[in-house]
Amino acid sequence: MSLLFLGYILTGLCAGLLSGLLGLGGGIVIVPALIALFSMQSFPHEHLMHIATGTSLATILITSFMTTWVQSKRKAVQWSVLKWLIPGTVLGALCGTVIGNYLPGHLLKTTFAFFCLLLGGKMLLGRAQLIAKPERKLPLALAVLFAWLIGTCAGLLGIGGGVLVIPFLLWYGLEMPAVSATSAASTLPTATSGALTAMVVGWHISGLPSGSLGYVYWPAALCIGLASLIAAPMGVLLVHRLPVLLVKRIFGGILLIVAWTMMPSF
Repeated sequence: MSLLFLGYILTGLCAGLLSGLLGLGGGIVIVPALIALFSMQSFPHEHLMHIATGTSLATILITSFMTTWVQSKRKAVQWSVLKWLIPGTVLGALCGTVIGNYLPGHLLKTTFAFFCLLLGGKMLLGRAQLIAKPERKLPLALAVLFAWLIGTCAGLLGIGGGVLVIPFLLWYGLEMPAVSATSAASTLPTATSGALTAMVVGWHISGLPSGSLGYVYWPAALCIGLASLIAAPMGVLLVHRLPVLLVKRIFGGILLIVAWTMMPSF
């Protein structure tokens, strides 16, 4: 049990650092870590991915709240972007979580791995943007549609949406510190809706571990979330000091590592 507790603490510290540094909710490391830890606890195999994604979304509530609070004090959060980003991602997270309940866990795991592989390659191979791009002008309906697609993927994969929001906001034209801050803020309502839905759709499932509420295993969620509170402010400090290209390379490298660990064929 002490080894599992240490695993939850280390996962929370990594998630908090990534949340502050990159604006990720932390699900990109929380989900694979939980799959490994839950396997050690002999959780039901057929529900392993669903419990991992639901618990991840619940954990991201705590992590993203701390990051958003620290970033808002630095006035880095772009609230004008969040006005159209949040409604789409919240609705998408609801849809994605419900859809995921009817999909096999191995399919979700494979999809998660390929998302990480593609986005990681793009971050590592992309060139530095030396001149800031002007913000793109998108029709409101199209912007909300993009946000809905991001939220749907977030609900399916239990990642809070930051891993998809970051490339989108970079393409949209925001600078990296603003991208990190705005992404973190956007994951908060997305994770909230996704976690609540995970609890509801898993409510009637029998054989779930003690301490679960639907597909959310709260002992792990609280332990990881509290540990992330320590590391999130450190990540925020780093993103405002490190070179943009280095931050992108860190992001890409993490994505490729996670993709490798999650690929079923490896």
